[in-house]
Amino acid sequence: MNRLHQSRPDCFLRRAFTLIELLVVIAIIAILAAMLLPALAKAKAKAQTTTCLSNMRQWGIAMHLYASDNADQIPRDGTDQAKTYSVYSSATTGPGTPNDPLAWFNTLPAVVGDKPLSNYYAMTGGYQKKYPFPGNHVGKIWMCPVAKGEGETFLQSGRYGFFSVCMNIDLKDTSPIGSSYTALSYPSMPKLGNVPKTSATVLLTEQAFGPTSEAILPSGNDANGIFPCARSYRFPKRHGGTGGILVFLDGHSSFYQRNYVTNGAADDSGANRAERNNADIIWNIYRN
Repeated sequence: MNRLHQSRPDCFLRRAFTLIELLVVIAIIAILAAMLLPALAKAKAKAQTTTCLSNMRQWGIAMHLYASDNADQIPRDGTDQAKTYSVYSSATTGPGTPNDPLAWFNTLPAVVGDKPLSNYYAMTGGYQKKYPFPGNHVGKIWMCPVAKGEGETFLQSGRYGFFSVCMNIDLKDTSPIGSSYTALSYPSMPKLGNVPKTSATVLLTEQAFGPTSEAILPSGNDANGIFPCARSYRFPKRHGGTGGILVFLDGHSSFYQRNYVTNGAADDSGANRAERNNADIIWNIYRN
């Protein structure tokens, strides 16, 4: 038997890898991984942008369905007669609050299969846990998947809700933006049929979310993420670090770079609030 064992051919003998061979294999794997990671990161970013675009379109469809059932009227942008919201007034019921029955965040969620903001407001627990908030998997359609909120300090801690998507605050304007401007009284909003250029007029917008992570102005970042409507200067640099998504009154949505959307002003005071006069993007239909 020993003679038979010794006469077995070499192909039956097991041979281990040498240390050099193992190092070569590891190096090849590392190189391949380094080549794949950027491609995977780009694919993930593209998927997130596609998801956000889909969510924005759903909000836009919900707005049109609401208008069709309400004599062509769109819901209020979330502000009261003074053009403000609870985070600055501390009101808890009525116009310009999470319980505003005519605000978009309470009239539209049922159309997209979610709960109104008033339901989230009534819940107990931490604000970043009970409200839709980045990463907590609550009401995903409310939040852009790229928005970040961890470690941020929000005005009033976000007790009245968080918004990475919001309405165009200038839809209710009745004069050009300047050091002051006039707007429709609560709860009035323009009817879709009365807007002259629906394909260019902004209905919904992504807005800068984190006061620190998405700081876009030298001042005024305290309102990032906690106000239900915004104008052009709060348009984000979110997707790819360059821009965000707009939904228009005719229902279509598109990605834009921030440097194309905004007027480039260094702050948001007085006449600096006025939008850039883009032919394809109108925030205030009475703009100069």
